[in-house]
Amino acid sequence: MKISRKWFLGLFAFILVPAVLACCSSSGLSPQAATPAAPTGVTVTAGAGQLTITWTAVAGATSYNLYWSTTAGVTTANGTKVTSVTSPYNLTGLTNGTPYYLVVTAVYASGESAASAQASATAGVVVVPLPALSGTWSGTWVDTRYNVSGAITAVLTQNGTTFSGTGTIDLTALGIGIQSGTASGTISGNNITFTFNAAGVGSGTGSLTGTGGSGSGVVAGALNFGAFNFTGTASDILISGTFNFTSPTGGNGTIIVNKQ
Repeated sequence: MKISRKWFLGLFAFILVPAVLACCSSSGLSPQAATPAAPTGVTVTAGAGQLTITWTAVAGATSYNLYWSTTAGVTTANGTKVTSVTSPYNLTGLTNGTPYYLVVTAVYASGESAASAQASATAGVVVVPLPALSGTWSGTWVDTRYNVSGAITAVLTQNGTTFSGTGTIDLTALGIGIQSGTASGTISGNNITFTFNAAGVGSGTGSLTGTGGSGSGVVAGALNFGAFNFTGTASDILISGTFNFTSPTGGNGTIIVNKQ
């Protein structure tokens, strides 16, 4: 009987191809899954005793791991591991002035990716800049203990390393009318150290670092209320604070002024 060539090749393929596939499968030669992608865009922002880490999300990742070290060249093998982190992540309890190095990995159902590119930053105190105080301000003071109040106006100037101001305070409720005063000081970095004086009323000193300030003074002259302390905050458009006289019979209250 004559066997056709096509029939023979078909029989060969029917027997051989499944055998080859079975062999490859049993030998571990089946197609490999794609390597999980590593996170990208890792950035680190320093804060007081902490770092904030962000990265770009990776498609298919179920979670992320963070590895950090105080030595450059951090890897998944030598870094301190923090599991199941999310972006942004705050790494806290750090030492200010110490550099930290970090990498991030993505976790998939099939395993963990390679590490991201290394990112780094030095933990430290965040420097808050001074607000823009130059301008005309107006508002009120209120003594909440004795239920009296009045208006306040001021013109403040920041110029390089110097600070100055002129203003008025309405003390009509206390029987002495509207009084004028001046202020002057020095600027260094994000700090202003200043003195203020209203002739016949009182004087004092204070400082503003970033947006927070405090100081002390004395009300003398006709009022003679004695020593007081004050604390407050400042922004580009609002200055607010509280004052408290140290005398047992002294008043206390608030001051709020807005930029015009």
